[in-house]
This record gives sequence, structure tokens and C-alpha cells, in this order.
Amino acid sequence: MKQTKLDYWIVTCVSQMLLSLSPEERSKRVHVVTDNTLFETPMMIQHVAKSLKAIENASAAQNLPIVVHTAVPEMTGIP
Repeated sequence: MKQTKLDYWIVTCVSQMLLSLSPEERSKRVHVVTDNTLFETPMMIQHVAKSLKAIENASAAQNLPIVVHTAVPEMTGIP
């Protein structure tokens, strides 16, 4: 199974599990984290951003405590 399909499957399973809980039981946030290593192609960066926005929008629409993040390394000390 490709990594992107596995990631999609995991987020889908977590979303379905959260939906099976009552809103009162959804007391903890779930963080979806990806990274931008600064080596990705512009096409990949767009795809990831679009996917994260879709997750964010679907979570908000369904009142799910899912938060998305993109980690970007600091480029300190590089001339």
C-alpha cells in the first residue's frame, strides 16, 4: 500500500471513530501533521495543501476536533 493511501485510510478511520462518539465524548483534539522538507515539488506542495484544507473543512463541517499542521524546518545558519 502506498504511503499516501495509507495516510488517507488512517485519517478516514480516525474521522469515522470520532463520528461514532457523541460530541461530549470528543474532548481531545486530534492533530494531523505533515512536513514540508523544502525539497518537494510545487505540484506536491499544492496537493498536500489542498488535502489538508479538505480535511480541515470536513472536520469543521462535522464538528470534529481535528487540527492540521505543516511542519517546516528552520533554515538557520545557512548563508
